[in-house]
Amino acid sequence: MLKKEDLNIKIAERIIHYRKGLNLSQEDLGDLLDVSKQNIQMIESGKRNPGTFLLKKIAKALGVSLSKLLEGI
Repeated sequence: MLKKEDLNIKIAERIIHYRKGLNLSQEDLGDLLDVSKQNIQMIESGKRNPGTFLLKKIAKALGVSLSKLLEGI
């Protein structure tokens, strides 16, 4: 079973992967989600868990399903 910190890192890696695949900056993604760039930085560094509601918004903004974003986690 993954520790919370490891889970946050895995999610962060997926978000970064899909965000960069769309050539979006952290600021761009923050704008799409109506959150600050700093919030995106914290999520992508694994220091903040985005929670279910924000994860759903992130998946939608990145054009992937929530299950795809969390696949294998």
